[in-house]
Amino acid sequence: MLHVMTANVDLALAEPSDLDAIIKVFGHRQYFAEQLADPDPQGNEVFLARRGEDFLGTVTIGPVGVDEARLRAGFPPDYARLLTHLEVPEQLRNHGIGTWIIREIEHRVAQDGFRQIVLGVDLGNAGAARLYQRLGYRSWRCGSVPTIKVHYREDGSSWSEPDRCLIFFKDL
Repeated sequence: MLHVMTANVDLALAEPSDLDAIIKVFGHRQYFAEQLADPDPQGNEVFLARRGEDFLGTVTIGPVGVDEARLRAGFPPDYARLLTHLEVPEQLRNHGIGTWIIREIEHRVAQDGFRQIVLGVDLGNAGAARLYQRLGYRSWRCGSVPTIKVHYREDGSSWSEPDRCLIFFKDL
């Protein structure tokens, strides 16, 4: 059964012309400006879930482990895609939108010939871990792995720090 919140929702690639509207809803000016650069040097694609002019969520899909050799070794880039930055505005959470976005992305990634989706979850984000596990994602055998967490300031600048996250994957 289609959840009411996901009725008439479309998932489409974000365009550079969407940037200002995306920032109004999600913030993260620098992140989205970098991702929507033409062409994005990392090969990432930002998708927007929208109903009409309303943005309901966003997700980025791209090559596995551009900066993380350990991930590339475990998930070859020609076999798997990396899901990052799944975000649904707080007032719209727990209405099935995130689940719908993930399922749509899984379908598209499989259609593109990839066999797995890989993602990282912050160690303190138990809600996200439960969501992915409920959707069939499994913990990678390596447990938590070192990563870099990028923080974005209101002025558009950013800073990075070492972090750790749990890696989950799903065979499509």
